[in-house]
Amino acid sequence: MKYFLLICCFFAMVDSFGQSPGHFIREGNDFYKKGRMDEAIDFYNKAADGKYKYIADLNKGNALFRQKKYEEAITSYQVVADAADAAILLKSGAHYNIGVIYINQQKLVESIEEYKQALRLNWQDTPARENLQKALWELKQQEPPNKQNNRQKQPKSKMSQSQVQNQLDKLEQKEKSTQKKRADSKSNFGSSTGKDW
Repeated sequence: MKYFLLICCFFAMVDSFGQSPGHFIREGNDFYKKGRMDEAIDFYNKAADGKYKYIADLNKGNALFRQKKYEEAITSYQVVADAADAAILLKSGAHYNIGVIYINQQKLVESIEEYKQALRLNWQDTPARENLQKALWELKQQEPPNKQNNRQKQPKSKMSQSQVQNQLDKLEQKEKSTQKKRADSKSNFGSSTGKDW
């Protein structure tokens, strides 16, 4: 199953002058592209107090994910997801990325909820919809074919298959004998006129 992270570079939104938060994000993105995650995180942390703080947190989460620091990445994404003043698309992306982490950890129920949250915020998020469908399908595959786990199971018989068959044969013989006795008793009492009075 293929899942991918939403990477928020937002070059168009980033300031291009000096030591601004936008500059820090751009520098962090450059280090991210080069695979130097520690340096990228340092620059994202420098932008954490500026007007692009939620973009910085989202990108920081991506860098932490690449380092397999999943819990720290979730914490970084959760800052964006929980922020009342964050842009809807950023919040949706944060939920989506948390879902990706949970799916990688085989936490299907948690990932499904995160994908649903992403879609509640942005119903046009096709990757979230596709990953939600994949996670639901995977969860369904893990369910046992018969959901009789909740019902009480009948106790197993202590008789072997041959003993069961012998008992069935005896019952059948007894039934035949009863039917024969009944037929014989009818013939002993004579014929009936068809009226039962």
